[in-house]
Amino acid sequence: MSCYCICCGMAFSNPRDLLASGCNKSGTRRHVLYEGAEKSVYTCKYCGRQFRFIRDMTVNVCRANPAGGTLPPRVPTL
Repeated sequence: MSCYCICCGMAFSNPRDLLASGCNKSGTRRHVLYEGAEKSVYTCKYCGRQFRFIRDMTVNVCRANPAGGTLPPRVPTL
């Protein structure tokens, strides 16, 4: 089972590796752990759009995000 960053979609083998490295798509410059289970389809909690991979969610900004263009662009539902 992998750990994912919700800002960039990168996969890591354990949470320690994820939290130890930097993320260029995060406002804090740190990876943010996705705390949900692995799924076959991920749904954006703001707009409801579905994606096969978390990484695909991070490509474009979600216009329904209440924070506007700030990161993370889309947030998967848990």
